Amino acid sequence: MTKQEAIETYLSLRKRFTDEEWAMLEYLRIDFLNKKKSELTKDVTLDDSDYEQLKANALKVLGISE
Repeated sequence: MTKQEAIETYLSLRKRFTDEEWAMLEYLRIDFLNKKKSELTKDVTLDDSDYEQLKANALKVLGISE
């Protein structure tokens, strides 16, 4: 599917639903993705180096230098 076709399909679908229906579909999509992400990462653990990287990224985003 080309980008043009994807846009036309999106617009066609968007016109078929009310704002409330569209919001519900978006909620269902996000819920499905969150459940899938949870399934895929259920046995993943973080070690100390992961936490250090997370801390460094958080400090960078917040504009805090160590």
